[in-house]
Amino acid sequence: MSCGRPVVYIGPGEGARLVRHANAGFVLEQGDPHAIAEAICRLATDPGLAATLGQSGRKFIEENLPWPLLVGRWFHDLSGRMRLSQTHAEHQLEAVKS
Repeated sequence: MSCGRPVVYIGPGEGARLVRHANAGFVLEQGDPHAIAEAICRLATDPGLAATLGQSGRKFIEENLPWPLLVGRWFHDLSGRMRLSQTHAEHQLEAVKS
């Protein structure tokens, strides 16, 4: 989405929700190759639609998920996991000593 290209997303979950919310492309069910081909053909034959969806996705990313915010969240999450891991290791060491 950040590249300004339309998305053909296959499957459920957060990614599907983001593509729908951003109006950035098509969200398809898994296991339907005809729907995938149809979505790709539609984008290939309608450059206006492809451009509109791509621009919509890019705008969504710029307004809601800028790179510094994503990196900051990732770093915060990683730091928290490292602290939890260190605490767990300290508890294990204490258990072994007892």
